[in-house]
Amino acid sequence: MIITTLLFFIQAHFRTISRNGDWSDELRLFESAVSVSPAKAYANMGHVLARRGRGAEAEEAYLKAIEWRPAMAETHYNLGVLYSERGNSTTAISYYKQAIRLRPSFAAAHLNLGISLQSIGRLDAAAAAFTTCSRVDIASSKMAVVQRNSISSCSFNLGTLLSAKREHRTAIKAFKQALSFALPSFSYRPSLWTMLGESYAALGMDKQAVSCFSEALAANPHHSPALITAAQLRLKQNRSSSALSLLKRAASSSPNSSLVHLHLGLALQKEGEIDRARSEFELAIACDDRSVDAHFALATLERGEGMNERAEQILRKLLSFARTPSVLSTLAAQLHLNKKYGEAEQFYDEAIQLDPSDAISRENREKLRRILAKRRS
Repeated sequence: MIITTLLFFIQAHFRTISRNGDWSDELRLFESAVSVSPAKAYANMGHVLARRGRGAEAEEAYLKAIEWRPAMAETHYNLGVLYSERGNSTTAISYYKQAIRLRPSFAAAHLNLGISLQSIGRLDAAAAAFTTCSRVDIASSKMAVVQRNSISSCSFNLGTLLSAKREHRTAIKAFKQALSFALPSFSYRPSLWTMLGESYAALGMDKQAVSCFSEALAANPHHSPALITAAQLRLKQNRSSSALSLLKRAASSSPNSSLVHLHLGLALQKEGEIDRARSEFELAIACDDRSVDAHFALATLERGEGMNERAEQILRKLLSFARTPSVLSTLAAQLHLNKKYGEAEQFYDEAIQLDPSDAISRENREKLRRILAKRRS
């Protein structure tokens, strides 16, 4: 009896040493568990490998997990995340859909499905995914916090899509639902209040908009979008001094934000402070040398000040990375003004070719052709 007990103790001791060795490395632990529970072990291995940036190996582990147990919603979801990170939205979508089929209440899968659909331009399908997510029941969920955050994010994204389509009344409902699910720790709370305020402002409901911007700034006093949109509202109300104060506050807290410097420049330009506005537009471009709006703003300012050659230079630089109908049309008009008629006509032609509905370019081109006809006669 004593010998048996002693042998048992020694065996247990060696098992403990072996198990502790496994636990010293997560991968070895899950590898050792493959023979016991292969599906779960491979799924866990995939998660560890993905976390370590070993995507191809993670994918292989997840696929093995599904071979053993096809109905693992989390594993289909994790494969979707892997493909999303690689930029393969189409494949990611198929895995998110499978995760949802296996578990219809999987809010994070609905969220990522909507984001992936949005990334490939399927906006109506994305909105449908976000809407479905917002109706998910979280009462019985073991991961209520994750579910609530996912539902808040879905409603937020839905509201953003709707506001982009100028469906502001419906967007307001979505933003309010997002706020109702958002926990105090929800990181996008300031952005939610800001977007809600923007929709109210778009409907002319200034009082409600101001209240929302105040809530956003209470959540984060340095939230640049809230400071910018609150300033825009005050400019609309002819409260220039207050607007400038907010924008300067934004510039102080976000000195590297191109958008902040752009809006501060626009406000200064409206107040007739041209030199300071020019400096802000130049700072906006320094922060983001591919900001289309900042280049447009600076070119417009220079043209307004009679600096037509300078405006042309800015627009040529803009064209080098944004060959769009609006840039082509604006540069053509500037060349027209600078009496560089041949080149202006070429750019009008290209702008109209890209956007046949561009009536202004057509009208300007006809004026230019009349000038050229007179010069030839």
